[in-house]
Amino acid sequence: MSASHKQFAPEYSLGHSEKELQRLRRQAAWYEPSTLRLFEQAGISEGMRVLDLGCGVGDVSFTARKLVGASGEVLGIDRSEVGIAEAQKRATAARLRNVQFLTNDLDSFRSEKKFDAVVGRLVLMYPPDPVATLRSLLPSVTPRAIFAFQEAAYCVAAASYPEETLYSQMVKLFTEVMSATSNVRMGSDLFKTFIAAGLPAPQLHIEVFTGGTPDFPGFEVVAEIVRSLLPTIEKRGLASAAEIDIDTLAQRIRDDAISKQAICSWPGFVNAWTRLG
Repeated sequence: MSASHKQFAPEYSLGHSEKELQRLRRQAAWYEPSTLRLFEQAGISEGMRVLDLGCGVGDVSFTARKLVGASGEVLGIDRSEVGIAEAQKRATAARLRNVQFLTNDLDSFRSEKKFDAVVGRLVLMYPPDPVATLRSLLPSVTPRAIFAFQEAAYCVAAASYPEETLYSQMVKLFTEVMSATSNVRMGSDLFKTFIAAGLPAPQLHIEVFTGGTPDFPGFEVVAEIVRSLLPTIEKRGLASAAEIDIDTLAQRIRDDAISKQAICSWPGFVNAWTRLG
């Protein structure tokens, strides 16, 4: 049984379209400094062999590669064949021979060659039982393996101050949609999830990306998430495509926030890391 009471369908609600893959790459550039700090705090270092769960188009794997260097190895796994193909293409283009990708369901993955670290970003929010997912990996890691995960906690901070902004409205909209198929509070569940999986209690750190200037990346990120979810938003009758007007949404979010001198926050990122043994 998961550490969270609610069970979620094993579905990635944002889909795997080309636009979604592009969104993931742009979003990853914003997230990377935070993820790199987590991996450094966790102790990932030169020569380690790292497993990246739910690797998508490979960005977290490439971040881990920066720390393990040419003497280490990184394997990213994801059930999306489209995402894996794109990740492998990027690794080949960058001539990173020690970064490999594999299409595989997370819960069924097994490896005879052991990993020194298991990592993931915004991935444990999707499996129906994240405790079982983590526990299933224990036979594939070394005795002193590191587990380091970064998950969102949509309850950590208000989307904006003042709260009456288009930015806040759109964050609430996509949170409602995503909550049907994922645990949007997985960050808050990481501590008990690690323990229930048989891991030592993790160290925790929360980061909240916040901004109010025109170049705040959150404006574009929110709009592009809404773009990926638009078919589901319409299907559920939450809003029409005409009401959303997706091609102008990012600029309208930005203009509205700036006119109100609003401080806009991205859902809090909870970083959790621990080491076996």
